[in-house]
Amino acid sequence: MVLAEVIAPSSAYWEWSSPALAQAVVQDVQAAATNYLRGKASELAQRGLNVHIVVLEGFNPAEAILEYAAQGQADLIAMSTHGRGGLAHADMGRVADGIVRHARSPLLLVNPNAYNCGVAKESYLKWIIPDEMYEIRQ
Repeated sequence: MVLAEVIAPSSAYWEWSSPALAQAVVQDVQAAATNYLRGKASELAQRGLNVHIVVLEGFNPAEAILEYAAQGQADLIAMSTHGRGGLAHADMGRVADGIVRHARSPLLLVNPNAYNCGVAKESYLKWIIPDEMYEIRQ
């Protein structure tokens, strides 16, 4: 499993700063993204999953994710939506929408509020993981 986060490249900051400052900003953003992903990877590793992390750079996060998935021949792209309600619900999000429209791999979108829907966590995991795989992991 690969956990990825996309950050803007240093050239995105050049309009309002020097190239050196832009690079420093990107390094700080990259460090924050790496720390976030390490924390999530650690949680998943405690559940027995083999997890790698990658911080991608790109102006368009959907394109960066799709390109990375194509290079690695991803078996599945899984990502969360914003889980918004009301009018915001009509727009699943720019990144998720871009991936839904252009993914060449199967796609799993998960509402981040799914665990708060009254369904036991184990039942939810069994629902998104095929029974054979779930039984093997038990």
